[in-house]
Amino acid sequence: MKFALWVAYCKTPGCHTCHVAKIIGAHEGQRGYALPDDIPVLFDFQCQACGNRHTYTHADLKVQIQEFLPHYGPPEWW
Repeated sequence: MKFALWVAYCKTPGCHTCHVAKIIGAHEGQRGYALPDDIPVLFDFQCQACGNRHTYTHADLKVQIQEFLPHYGPPEWW
């Protein structure tokens, strides 16, 4: 089974760590996913890999499809 997730990549040059912002759910072949209307405009998040803190917007969030759900990391962003 594949899963869809909202992710954002660390903005620190050279880091590029992928952070899971929100688990969407099972991916059943949808072409696209819409962001919910009730999410914050800005997200402030500290990268666990490089330690730097960055601010992210809706434009920074991307959908990633993967085979397994992540079982690590901080709680979802919203």
